[in-house]
Amino acid sequence: MRPTNKILSFSAGAFLLVTLFISACGNPGSPASTIETYLNALKDKNETLAVNLSCADWEKQALAEGESFKSVEVRLEGLSCETTEKTGDTALVTCQGTYIFSYDGREDQEIGLQGRVFKTVSEAGEWRMCGYQE
Repeated sequence: MRPTNKILSFSAGAFLLVTLFISACGNPGSPASTIETYLNALKDKNETLAVNLSCADWEKQALAEGESFKSVEVRLEGLSCETTEKTGDTALVTCQGTYIFSYDGREDQEIGLQGRVFKTVSEAGEWRMCGYQE
């Protein structure tokens, strides 16, 4: 290997390590952004992401929610979420927006997110979806 290639290889490797370090030290996100990402994962039929965004106790339910989105066309309009209460490792989130479903091209059906309170918990340094407040 020529010296120039060694320098390029070292530089690329060093850049990758610095990037990984910065990512690991980055902001773990907010409860509201976690819920927005979770809701979009459901819309996109990305069950893996929905489960990854869920607390351990919610993973099975995330799969069930994801399953309910599989056979429909779905849009998510006007989504915005905010953290309304945060105490230690738990937080509550409310959202505005509407899921719009279409079954086999039939008339659209809407489910609004208003009035639903999402529970989040901090696990392993990340905010995770962990159910709904009753």
